[in-house]
Amino acid sequence: MNENVASDVKHKLDLAATTVRDAVLMLNVVRPTMEQFLREAKDMESFGAFVRPDLYFDRRRERMSKAVGPLFQAAIALLDAHANAAEKLVNLVTDEIRKDQTK
Repeated sequence: MNENVASDVKHKLDLAATTVRDAVLMLNVVRPTMEQFLREAKDMESFGAFVRPDLYFDRRRERMSKAVGPLFQAAIALLDAHANAAEKLVNLVTDEIRKDQTK
């Protein structure tokens, strides 16, 4: 592989990793709000018709929930996937350090 091409690929991968890291940092700040929204949306679907029929039958609330809910679910899934990947990387690096120390 040409050195310039390799450098360009490395730069693009670094940029992608940095972008994901930045997104994770920002999403972690609002994770509690997203989780609360999803809990309340689930509660509304479960018993909202009995507790708050005016809100339950509000089409605007329903459309908003259907639009935003999947985005919040995907954002939380990204945060969980990032945490799992980070844990695997830490374990990999830790294993490599231990191997180097036993040599």
